[in-house]
Amino acid sequence: MPLGVLIDRYKAQLERLKDTAAAADLAARTAAGRIWHVPEGAGIWAGDPLDIAGAAIAFNRGAAADLYYDAMTTDKGSVGDAMALKIQSDYLAAQERAWRMRHQSTVRAAMHAAARRLGHSTTTTGALDRVTQYISDLLVAGAAGWTPPTVEAV
Repeated sequence: MPLGVLIDRYKAQLERLKDTAAAADLAARTAAGRIWHVPEGAGIWAGDPLDIAGAAIAFNRGAAADLYYDAMTTDKGSVGDAMALKIQSDYLAAQERAWRMRHQSTVRAAMHAAARRLGHSTTTTGALDRVTQYISDLLVAGAAGWTPPTVEAV
């Protein structure tokens, strides 16, 4: 039996994000004012950006992580399970990072920017060089055992 499911946190956050997007669209078209996305807390968090522990609960990826682990370490899981659970976990993590970045202080924002730029500028082990190496690896792997197509004489 496959282990992959849509986890509750993922479904709740996606529904809330769609609701916010629809409200923001309406607000933009009617000049009603800017709408801020507040992640869905399902009674566990009121949306207070100063409640750091509560925000962590709102973006909890534990269920996805547990199922992902099971999918990878038992014969019950499939590749599709692992991929679907990983995407959900990554999406919740991205949502959490966006939420925290929007509510951070200017000092914290400056430090995040400095660290990110250091990572981009680092040679051979920086983020940009790693993407380039990944692309190069894909090209090498894709060419392994490759032979040009032959044209048969008619």
